[in-house]
Amino acid sequence: MIAIQHSLFVAAIKVAFNNLMSTTGVRFIEETIKPEYIRFVKSAGKNSQLGWRKNGVNTINLYNYNMVGIVMDEIISSIWGMHEQYRPDRDLHVIVDVSRVISGYEHNYNIFPTYAGHGAFNFQSVMLYNSWGFTKDPNLASVTKINGFTFDGQRAGISAGDIAGLKNLYFQVAVGGIYRITSVYVSTKSLDIYGGSPADRTRIIIWPSHSNNNQKFILRKEAHGYYQIKSLLNANKVLTVRGNSTGFALKYELGLRLEVSGGNSANATNVVVGTSSTTSQVQRFNLTRYSKLKSPYSWILAV
Repeated sequence: MIAIQHSLFVAAIKVAFNNLMSTTGVRFIEETIKPEYIRFVKSAGKNSQLGWRKNGVNTINLYNYNMVGIVMDEIISSIWGMHEQYRPDRDLHVIVDVSRVISGYEHNYNIFPTYAGHGAFNFQSVMLYNSWGFTKDPNLASVTKINGFTFDGQRAGISAGDIAGLKNLYFQVAVGGIYRITSVYVSTKSLDIYGGSPADRTRIIIWPSHSNNNQKFILRKEAHGYYQIKSLLNANKVLTVRGNSTGFALKYELGLRLEVSGGNSANATNVVVGTSSTTSQVQRFNLTRYSKLKSPYSWILAV
């Protein structure tokens, strides 16, 4: 890459980052010495791995970097933003014919059941391929609208739906915030660590709301749409689902949700897991924020 091309390449990447930061609030830092960063490569193709990898380098390959929407598309993928065609409800909005997709690229049309917080289907998203994405024959569209009409991809800039999706992904709650988790079913009672004990396998119960540490929890962002819940009594301990001898993370059991056992409102009623229900009040909880921890949340950019 000659000097002028390199300058244009870097400038395009910075424009994409600035647009994302100014519209979504997600923060990126240009760095050269951190072990985790995004690496951009001028390439014959364009792609990025889906999601961030701890202690690793995310490589984004670009060739048509002159279109800011394409650069943002790959950055968003790198930080766990999903493509529209991955949505679990996508078949209500588009028809995908994978038989028309180039062999080896069919995975670009997989459905992700855990894709959450997606809002209304967004034909203006920079995260939606056009009707001919990875098609074998330019005369045969791989994706159409439900009515059979084709559509173009939008790569001029991030859409309102994209902005809302990233805000939902990263700012559902303040990162590092300290919260009380109150039952909607019985609004005067909150999740409480039984007896204020930080010992392993201590029960989580509901108890009249107060401001002591056994009702204070730290929410730590994990993967797409998931949080790890830590107790302020001991930040080395996390909320897990107890089995016969071990615990497991609820994110791996998509049909289960936290709930107040038996819909009981008595003090010291256990908080358990039950079959997911979108209408059950015993599975609904409100968050009351006490404060925000001082550690910043940022991503690293290296060009």
